[in-house]
Formats: sequence, C-alpha cells, structure tokens
Amino acid sequence: MTFKINLAVIGLIISIPVLLCFIFKYYSQISIGPYVLGYSILSLPVLTWLCYRNLTKRIDGRVAMIVAIAIGAVLSVLVLNYFMEITHYFGIKDYEAM
Repeated sequence: MTFKINLAVIGLIISIPVLLCFIFKYYSQISIGPYVLGYSILSLPVLTWLCYRNLTKRIDGRVAMIVAIAIGAVLSVLVLNYFMEITHYFGIKDYEAM
C-alpha cells in the first residue's frame, strides 16, 4: 500500500510543474521564477519524508534520517532542474525575480 502512495505523491510532484507552466504561459503576466524556486524548496521536506519512510523499514532511524536528507536534497535539485526544463519547453524564460 505504501508503494502506491509513494508513486502517487511522486506523480503529483512531477505533474504540478506542467500545470503551473500552463497557467503561467496562458493566464499570468508575472514572473514564474519565485514559484519555481519555492516549489523546489517545498518539495525538499516531502521527498525527504518519503525517503525516510521507506528507509526506516530497512535501516536504523538515525542513519535513515541522514541518508533521507541527502537523497531528498538531491531529488529537490532534480525537481528544480525538471521545473526549469518544463518552463523552457513552454517558452517561459522570465527568471529575473528568482
């Protein structure tokens, strides 16, 4: 059951940038930069929590927390890169406010 929940959360994390880019491309005139940065920062605790929840089943809690923070940070940077790539595909190139 937790595997399905994890996949649903990861799918949600991946699909929200596409929705936000669509909204900013067609309905908004403000900069998307702060939203991209904020989204990647907010994805850090969610991804860290997912990793921690999965790692505690296999290793000790303290070690799992350290490893989960490291993995969560890497995944958060990957989410930032993914979001910036999606905005590039949509033709949104206004990152002045970030």
